[in-house]
Amino acid sequence: MAIVSGLAPLLYQQPPERGRVVLLYQPAEETGEGARRVLDDPRFAEIRPDFGVGLHNLPGHVEDTIVVRAGTFSCASVGMIIELIGSAAHAAEPEQARSPASALAALLAELPQLSGGEGADFRLCTITHAHLGERSFGATPERAVLGATLRAHTDETLEALRTRAQIMAARYAKRDGLEVEVNFIEAFPATRNDPLLVDLLRASARGAGCEVLDADNPFRWSEDFGHFARAFPCVYFGLGIGVDAPRLHQPDYSFRDETILPGVRVLHRLVHTIAREGERAQQLAASAG
Repeated sequence: MAIVSGLAPLLYQQPPERGRVVLLYQPAEETGEGARRVLDDPRFAEIRPDFGVGLHNLPGHVEDTIVVRAGTFSCASVGMIIELIGSAAHAAEPEQARSPASALAALLAELPQLSGGEGADFRLCTITHAHLGERSFGATPERAVLGATLRAHTDETLEALRTRAQIMAARYAKRDGLEVEVNFIEAFPATRNDPLLVDLLRASARGAGCEVLDADNPFRWSEDFGHFARAFPCVYFGLGIGVDAPRLHQPDYSFRDETILPGVRVLHRLVHTIAREGERAQQLAASAG
């Protein structure tokens, strides 16, 4: 938000040669719902752009380095919640119960084994939380809940991973005579970069005095910016904040304020570069429908 806010006065002082620039402050990025709601809002039609640009700070990379990648920049992902429902009995008579303990243990062990693959086939299943029964020593558990995040380089591979995970949950539930409910929440499509916009970003970043690094593989984390990238040509990139900086979502994470100005300079130069590339930009918008 600070970087986008810093861009506003520069654009006021030096507006682009053609077109207009929309600065969007979007809520609910971490749940995957914010961008989708923006796109679904009827008022968005009034400001709908031909192109979209976004960035994320990147710990683990040299300060002020621009990290970009044509094609898939970050993974598609979805949260999975598995509920296993059996029936309780006295802890002295476990044979009278239908406990979800064994099925939960099997899923905890085997769901992560769905991970693997390279390139477009990359997939990752990460257990995020689990709960079995209640804190009671007189009864067997009746219910278990397991949460996992599924990730893949492509939307298609993620869909196949979802199916395999559901089949596995159903198999163990059937084995142990349990009911099973599987729900998916916080869905993020893969964030895909348009090749032409990536080229314009590279030139703009170098013109702003920043080093450019092309990532070998998509980042494993997900961005709801991927919803925008489905709707119109986009480029999403990373801005290095330090090789030794605490990683994203770690408790000691801290943004490096000195990165704000380089981020502003790159975005400002990119806006003007896109404006100057009028003919190519129009062709790009037309080809995107």
